[in-house]
Amino acid sequence: MNNEEILLEIKLSYTDALNGMAKLTAANEDLSRQLKQQKDELKALTSATNADEKAKLDAASAVAASEAEYKKNTETMKIYQGVLIENIKYEEDIRNSYGEVSTQLMALTDAYNNMSDAERQSAEGQNLQQQISDTASKFHELKQAFDENKQNIGSFKTETVELRNQLGTLAGKLAPQI
Repeated sequence: MNNEEILLEIKLSYTDALNGMAKLTAANEDLSRQLKQQKDELKALTSATNADEKAKLDAASAVAASEAEYKKNTETMKIYQGVLIENIKYEEDIRNSYGEVSTQLMALTDAYNNMSDAERQSAEGQNLQQQISDTASKFHELKQAFDENKQNIGSFKTETVELRNQLGTLAGKLAPQI
């Protein structure tokens, strides 16, 4: 798998995870409102002396089903969050590789520049020149991959932290209702 295919896969999984998180967050907001209504209805039925037992059972079942769906959504959101974290790690790996190759290129170039004209013409000099050329190509590929990753996907850390903060706020609001 080449760098472009990897970046495309990363972009798609990142986008899918982010979209999934947004959809599930909205679904859980709706479920939270629905749960509040269902619990209020169950409470009213439970406190009513003439309430039908079937209605109480139906209301309790509806609450249980909504709670189960909310829990499932929350677990899926954790999976999506894992995908986002994996993407952050991948971005950091690209950045580290980019730095390593850059350092290697500088060292090779310095070694070549420190050679005399005769050494540069020798087999060792020609070999070093080929290594510089190969390393420069690798450097430019990584730079392009890094730049495309940043441009297409954006800053994972910023978006993930923002999303975590929003989810934390939402969870704090929803916890008393469940």
